[in-house]
Amino acid sequence: MTRKTGIVALVCGLAISGVVIADDSGKVKELREKAAKLWEKSISDHEKSVADVEAAVKLEEASEKDRAEARKLDWEAFKLAQHDKAHRKAMVEAAIKHAHADIHNLEVFIHHRGAQLQHLESSLKDEEKSLADLKAAEKNEKNAATKTVIAGTVETAEGEVATLKLSAENVKEIRQRDEKTLHAHQEQLKKLEAELKKL
Repeated sequence: MTRKTGIVALVCGLAISGVVIADDSGKVKELREKAAKLWEKSISDHEKSVADVEAAVKLEEASEKDRAEARKLDWEAFKLAQHDKAHRKAMVEAAIKHAHADIHNLEVFIHHRGAQLQHLESSLKDEEKSLADLKAAEKNEKNAATKTVIAGTVETAEGEVATLKLSAENVKEIRQRDEKTLHAHQEQLKKLEAELKKL
């Protein structure tokens, strides 16, 4: 459940149960203040994470560029060296080191995607519950002005549910692709290690 929808659901729940919200303004204020602080922290953390991702992407791009150039130079040298065994051994050893780095990188991302998916699915379940509560509140509300407010919130909450579903599906697909890629890297590592034993 998002913090905003959670608070709306609570308020609507109080309305449904017949509690006069104005008489509990202290509790409402407390909840809103806590939610506001969490929103600010969430935004701040997100902005920091984006900056970290941008820095990581730049490093990864540099890494891929360096590896591509290294392989190009190695193949050229291998050819000029008349396919020298010692040179090939050095190439394979370097490739094995990089394969381990690739595998570790994928394992980290797969773990992260798993945690991300779990969070999204949990949030989706809470959001759907809040949406059901909002719809019930809208149905039972007699005051036209309040009913309009709830109807607008329902529409927004429906969009949140749809977005969460799409996000969860995308994360699941990415994780599955990463798992396939990890398997391919692991198989390639086995081939490199087998070749090294022959050199």
